[in-house]
Order: sequence, then C-alpha cells, then structure tokens
Amino acid sequence: MAEVSGGEKLEAYLEELAKKARPVTLKVGFLEGEQATKAAMNEFGTANSPPRPFFRAALTKNSPDWAPLAQQLLLVEQYDTERVANQMGAVIAGQITESIIDSDLGPPLAKSTVIRKGHDTPLIDTGIMSKSVSWEVE
Repeated sequence: MAEVSGGEKLEAYLEELAKKARPVTLKVGFLEGEQATKAAMNEFGTANSPPRPFFRAALTKNSPDWAPLAQQLLLVEQYDTERVANQMGAVIAGQITESIIDSDLGPPLAKSTVIRKGHDTPLIDTGIMSKSVSWEVE
C-alpha cells in the first residue's frame, strides 16, 4: 500500500480556493424604479407602441460568449467569483446599453414621435434608459 504525505500545501490551497469560489448571484438590467417599467414597456410593447426587444436581442447576440469569458476570468482572477461576477456584470450591462443605442428593432417611429423627438432613433429620447442599465452581485 502506498503512503501519501505532504498534502498540507494542497489542503491550504484548496481551503483558500473554497473561500474565493463561493456561490454568487449576478443581476443585470434595470434593477428598480421607473426605468425598469419603461424598459419593460419598450421591450414588450404597449397598446400604443410596438415591442422593441432590445434586451432579448442583446441576450441572443451575446449570451453564447458569456460562459467562455467567465471561464477565462475565473482563471485570471484565481476563482474569485465575486470579482468575476462584477466584471461579467459590467460586460453584460454594456452589451444591453449597446443594444438600446444601436437598436433598429420594430417598425419605424411614428411621424409624430420623430417630430417630437427631433430624430428617428428608437429607444433614445432623453438617454436616461440607456444610462440606467446596471448590475449587482449578491
């Protein structure tokens, strides 16, 4: 029978890793308030306006890249899950914001809306919604 010795360093490393690699929850989007309601109304439409699914478009376009990126970040950050979740939150929030700004989803704006806004870019009026995308790590 073989005898193993000297595992103290491995045990210490695994304990440290377990402290860093704790489970976390990442929330990304419109986390509260009036902008969350406006974002949902734009995403799904209302009786008076068509849906402009910027959020779903961002997910469809970008989500296949999230797991590989998270894996790379876990290695770089030595499995510090909170740090990686914050980095991923920033990336995903940026992608959602980009989807709002670059959105050409849905039918063209009504002429009256273009006149009121002074441009024909959907989802951009005051810029508040695109600046309201955020994230939190629990």
